[in-house]
Amino acid sequence: MSHRSFSDLAQDDYFTSGNWHLKIRQTIIAIIGWLGVISPFIGVYIILHFPQIAQKAHIKYYSDIILPMKFLIEFFIIIFIIIIITYLFLTVHNNRHFAFVWTKHRVVDQKRRMRHEKLIEQGWTEKFGDLKQRQQYNFYSVKPEQNLENDFAQRLFKK
Repeated sequence: MSHRSFSDLAQDDYFTSGNWHLKIRQTIIAIIGWLGVISPFIGVYIILHFPQIAQKAHIKYYSDIILPMKFLIEFFIIIFIIIIITYLFLTVHNNRHFAFVWTKHRVVDQKRRMRHEKLIEQGWTEKFGDLKQRQQYNFYSVKPEQNLENDFAQRLFKK
């Protein structure tokens, strides 16, 4: 097993350099998605505040609905702003937490990992021979009794 840091394992292609096709595609999809969420509210807002557009589009509504609709629009605008602020706060908090926990502290107990690697290597050596000998062969046939069991590693770790 080769040692790799957690930051090598936890990468998003969107944030790595050079993936501009992916960035453009995912950004366009996100913008289209947000437009799909926001467009009904914009449509209702335009119709209520510009009645001449509603008349040209042959949209008829009762005047009793204007007050509740204005309330709903204002309510959803406030909720949307709260969601954006919460999202930004949680993103910043998560990034700081990630930088503190995952880069400053070891996620995996290195001593335990090294013991497990040694146990696995010893088990492989018992079953299949020395590491250098295994690496020299292009083709190696094992006897049926040499096959690994499903719980091979777990039994080694329990010992």
